[in-house]
Amino acid sequence: MARQQTLALDGAECQDKRWFQVHREDQQKIVEILARLLAQALELEENQYRVTFQSRFGPAQWLEPYTEPTLQALAREGVRRVDVVTPGFVADCLETLEEIGLGARDAFLESGGQEFHLLPCLNESPDWIVGLAQIALEHPARPV
Repeated sequence: MARQQTLALDGAECQDKRWFQVHREDQQKIVEILARLLAQALELEENQYRVTFQSRFGPAQWLEPYTEPTLQALAREGVRRVDVVTPGFVADCLETLEEIGLGARDAFLESGGQEFHLLPCLNESPDWIVGLAQIALEHPARPV
């Protein structure tokens, strides 16, 4: 049975369309590096994962491929199980829980997929909280 890990990476920091248009290539490179590092940590081969993009707002064209159509295509190609991780989010929210966890899940299953697994975000994980505190201590905010 074919299996595919799908890394759905969000461009949340690019909600300002003007910033996005200027830094589009930088965003693409950052996401590609992150995906490659995640795949290495998970011991995935290149053909075992896909990078997709979730955040879209307004009429502007955003980074592609989009998550939901990619999941539909994978199901039509015979992939029966996907494991979706959203490392662009530190906490679950409407985008992860509703758009991906419900909408993209339904689209995958309706297109012939059989198993859809959405891995939770870091949320209140103790390791994440300790790590975030360490980052804050190492990089204190400067007065504005």
